[in-house]
Amino acid sequence: MTAEARAKHPLWHAVGLGTTPYARLAFRIEIHGAEGFRFEPGTLIVVTHRAETDAPILIAALYASARPWADRAQRLHFAARDDLFERGFFAGFPARLPDWARRVLYPVAIGRFLPMTRVHPVGSARRMKLAQALARLEASEPLPPEWAERLGARTAGEALRGDRAALLWEDVDPRTFPVEVAWERRAAETRSQVETLVALLRAREPLVVFPEGRPSPDGAVGPVQRGVGLLVRLGRPERLSPWAIGYDPLVRGRLRAVVSVRPSVEPSARDVEAQVLSELRRALPVTCGTVVAHALRTGEEPAAAVERAVEEAGAEGRHVERSLRTAEGRRRRLAECLDVIAGGVSPRLLARLAREYESARER
Repeated sequence: MTAEARAKHPLWHAVGLGTTPYARLAFRIEIHGAEGFRFEPGTLIVVTHRAETDAPILIAALYASARPWADRAQRLHFAARDDLFERGFFAGFPARLPDWARRVLYPVAIGRFLPMTRVHPVGSARRMKLAQALARLEASEPLPPEWAERLGARTAGEALRGDRAALLWEDVDPRTFPVEVAWERRAAETRSQVETLVALLRAREPLVVFPEGRPSPDGAVGPVQRGVGLLVRLGRPERLSPWAIGYDPLVRGRLRAVVSVRPSVEPSARDVEAQVLSELRRALPVTCGTVVAHALRTGEEPAAAVERAVEEAGAEGRHVERSLRTAEGRRRRLAECLDVIAGGVSPRLLARLAREYESARER
């Protein structure tokens, strides 16, 4: 172990130790299938992407399961959305942030510190945030007319300001932001990002990726980004370890987050993307909220739906929310879900939960 690696360990542990209390206070977390899990060399950990809170929950689960504080050989790399590395992320990304807070937070940049905690950027060559596109231009570069009008600025440099942070964190593509040089530089960056991840896998470093690339917009699992297959083919990991996080908002108090781990598998020699998608769907655990939402959508009696879902999970090797393992637990959780729905739940949330249930069982 090099002196540089030893120097980075305290910061790596600080992130794990700091993230875990937040995740445990914000969510009721239960973990299934991770007993004795280790960050084995040559492993690519693939994780469903349900929400922006996936990362802290995953870190808390990994830190609790692998116990890296007790084994200093245990270290893990993460691939993270590359706009996290940009100045202004904490001003532009959060929704419903007041303008004064955006102005204050805009200068904050943590990108130079993230590699010290083994976090590496990954992005798409065909999509990025407007802020990223502007930052890849000369400050004097004139903006396309439609963007100049929306931003109230003439040049890229004038537009990069905290009071425009919310707009700067909109997604753009070559059609909506037709400035060729920005996309040429973006393509070169994403190639370099993939090369870094490939080098890590070839060095048998364990790596975490979110193959869907972004949180599901409607509850469905997938699609898997095409770059996942390229990463596996070039990096040649020895094993894929599928992880999934199931959220259940139909509860009183803190949101329930169920972390589920399936047995690791060898990467497919033919269709890696299809294999990863199948494993992620099978990893998604059964929660009472998704079962009830799906039952209400299809007209099935909720109590019967819960009984059936638990029985089918056993045959599928799918993990089940702990409270659903007993008849009394199922009765109590069903009553809680129905009570929360009766108190007022948005149809969009119920539709999302029902779609998640359906998607997890698609083949």
